[in-house]
Amino acid sequence: MKTNLILSLTITAFSLNAFAQEADFVFGAPDSISGSVLAPTTTEEVKSTPATPVVDPFAVAEEAPVYDSTTNSDSLLVNSEATDTVSPSKKEPRHPLRKGFYFQFGAGGGVSDLLYTVQGGAQTFLLPSATANIGFSYFFLPWMGIGTGAYASNYGSVATLNGEYVWNGVTDSEGETYNHHVKMNDWTERQVTYMVEIPLAFQFQHNFNGRTGIYGALGAKVGIPLYSDYRVTGGSMTHTGYYPQSDLTLSGSHEFYTEENQGQNGTFANPLYSYKAFMEFGALFQIGKRTDLLVGIYANYGFNNIEPVAEANKVPLGFQNADHQFMTAYNGLIGTQNVSGFNALSGGVKLGLNVYMGRLTPKAKKEKKEKKVKEKIVYVYDTLIVKDTLVLRDTITITQGKKDSIAKASVVLEKELSTSVIYFDFDKYEPKLQPADILDKVAAVLLAHPDMGVSVNGHACKTGTDEYNQRLAMKRAEAVANILKTKGVTESQLKVASFGANRPFKYNEHSHQISKDRRVEIVPIGYVPPTVEVPAVSSKVPSTQTQTQTQSQPQTERKIPTVYLEGVGEVPVFLKYTEFIGEEEVKKGVYLAQVSRKWFNGEQAFWVYIYEANMFQIADPNNVEPGITLMIPKMAPELVDPKSKEAIDKANALKDIYLKK
Repeated sequence: MKTNLILSLTITAFSLNAFAQEADFVFGAPDSISGSVLAPTTTEEVKSTPATPVVDPFAVAEEAPVYDSTTNSDSLLVNSEATDTVSPSKKEPRHPLRKGFYFQFGAGGGVSDLLYTVQGGAQTFLLPSATANIGFSYFFLPWMGIGTGAYASNYGSVATLNGEYVWNGVTDSEGETYNHHVKMNDWTERQVTYMVEIPLAFQFQHNFNGRTGIYGALGAKVGIPLYSDYRVTGGSMTHTGYYPQSDLTLSGSHEFYTEENQGQNGTFANPLYSYKAFMEFGALFQIGKRTDLLVGIYANYGFNNIEPVAEANKVPLGFQNADHQFMTAYNGLIGTQNVSGFNALSGGVKLGLNVYMGRLTPKAKKEKKEKKVKEKIVYVYDTLIVKDTLVLRDTITITQGKKDSIAKASVVLEKELSTSVIYFDFDKYEPKLQPADILDKVAAVLLAHPDMGVSVNGHACKTGTDEYNQRLAMKRAEAVANILKTKGVTESQLKVASFGANRPFKYNEHSHQISKDRRVEIVPIGYVPPTVEVPAVSSKVPSTQTQTQTQSQPQTERKIPTVYLEGVGEVPVFLKYTEFIGEEEVKKGVYLAQVSRKWFNGEQAFWVYIYEANMFQIADPNNVEPGITLMIPKMAPELVDPKSKEAIDKANALKDIYLKK
């Protein structure tokens, strides 16, 4: 019978879960919003619009198109799937799972047992039993926490006696000796003990991206019994006497009668402390911004003997009264020799509330004062040629803050592009679909950062000759670049490259789909110097004689030397200076050697470094125009050590180059 009741309880709990599903509480349904940036968010059908095929009359076939169930011909992005329809989105969750403190309370009912054995009868479940609790939890992760609190629960059993008990050699009211027999006729007694329990449990919760989820708890309890009683609820006992000297059995007299259960109620000694393992599991329904409804099942199992009376102190079963003084006074079945073992078991269904006690909105953080970024000026030129009359161009400056902005933009763009690839049909160089989404995002970043560039890399599959695949991949890259230009991206921000079939596309080391080779990838390349058209300005107004000489004599050109910078390439020599220790305004009669002695420990040989850093505004190192502001470069200490012969020799070697006629 116990097994049938537990099975019935379990079926009931899972029936509640099924009812919740029928009541539009969907467990584990997928999110209606796809991870793809092209996934539709309404129930409208997604229709593909194939691009107009472009056929190259000189094309060599790449390969026969291969279609598989995992690849959609209209797919634009990696791991994206276009679907015919999208199911309606479910209800939005009222709140996310949160870390923090929770207050809980609940109540439930079911069955329980004190798990003892009885001689001369049988024990059954007590129906019903009940439990109620208040609790306090802390979730150190949004889905896991620990909790404690207090439970009020009752545990009980019902025993039915049908045995026969004998007292030999007793004396009746007339002084004769006989054997007294007691026959139990479905004598039924209920025992109940009430406990306060202190739990300690690990708890978890999970939300299925909607208003439904699951919860659970697993832990241990200490049960403290407060009150225990018994009640005889039915049955009777029949007294008879057997006189062996006469071989006579008497019944129906004043000492031998059938006794009912009137007045057989009372208390028994409280059991010992109970140590139990317990679990709770069920469904979670969001009913408010901080409140969840819990519906589930619970179970408790005691693993220690809590028998209230020691074996040595147990008494025989007796019903002492005025007629049967020789019997033991009846104080309930518990504590007699008929009962052995005592434990606690319960289980049932439960309803409760879980209330979040923390802030619904995160506490505003104090804004930190932004540190001012000291500008580190980098002078950037595309081309610089100095003629007889000094040619000046406006300088383009980039502060460190702007460099950081470009770096952040590159991170954002790389994140967008890390899972995005533009695909092409077999032997075509027009995208399968107008790639509006991804190219709009790329264009938006590039328009916001004009000093940033991308490389548009075209690819082809291995079918066909290398020369043809190289041309086809370039056409694909140019097609995407042209779309970006129509969105406002400048040509200086775009680098177009073709890799032919040299870089097959791989999802991982062991997976390859040849249809994915026909693609274009957009890769950020960081800073690119913008093209600036600035008119030339002479250092001073030339005299008539100078103008005449200029017209009659060809101008000689001196091209500024270049150096190689890692990640940039060949640049004018002054671009290698990116940090400066100060500025110096040139006054009349001041030479670079004097400026060098002032800034570089009294040594004039190091003027060459000042000249290199300011070459864009100095035509002749022997004749520096008054009024210009020199930038004093920050140098490694060993390069400007006046006591180092090696440092001075290195500077003089540069001097010989720059003063050579």
